[in-house]
Amino acid sequence: MQRCIIITSYLNGRIRDLVDIMEDDFILCADGGYKVAKDEGIVPSLVIGDFDSNQNIKREDIPDDIPVETHPVMKDLTDTGLCLEYAIEKGYRNIMILGGFGGREDHTVANLQNLFYYAKNGALIMMIDKQNVAFPLIDSDILIPERKGWTISVFSHTEKSYGVTIRGALYPLEDHVLDNDFPLGVGNSAVEDEVYIKVERGALLVMMGLDDKE
Repeated sequence: MQRCIIITSYLNGRIRDLVDIMEDDFILCADGGYKVAKDEGIVPSLVIGDFDSNQNIKREDIPDDIPVETHPVMKDLTDTGLCLEYAIEKGYRNIMILGGFGGREDHTVANLQNLFYYAKNGALIMMIDKQNVAFPLIDSDILIPERKGWTISVFSHTEKSYGVTIRGALYPLEDHVLDNDFPLGVGNSAVEDEVYIKVERGALLVMMGLDDKE
């Protein structure tokens, strides 16, 4: 499955430390994400954004041989949302967002909401940076390999998530109902080689975090 990598304008960490760029990757830069890519010598397949005055990149800073899709500042989608919309429309179902955490907190929340909106189309979407990983889990299950020093948190994105099971973690759950107004699943950690997470009905936000001291 060909992968689409979306590089955002706010990224904690280096691209090449987070992912091995492959020849057939389709690389999208969300507005100022172009500068992040350029600083590491990565040439994007396409740059999408509104190039407003709050960004550290202007349309004229991008070479003519790199395709650019310009959108108005007043729009319903964020620049990252525009990239996700493009990726889905072009048929990509394996999407990795680099960055998206930190910076303006409202943008972080918007990016997390985007994960679920576009995952409804059957896409596998993950958002990562140096210290964070986030992905949606909808009516499904997953095995997560243990990562030393990383916490695992599970939040209900829907009002209620039914049949939530967590095994191989310090705080296990079995066939539980998680509500979206109480963070019961925050701050867990692996005690086995793998952590198993399942939700029978509902949508979970699974987040992994690395402590600053690590």
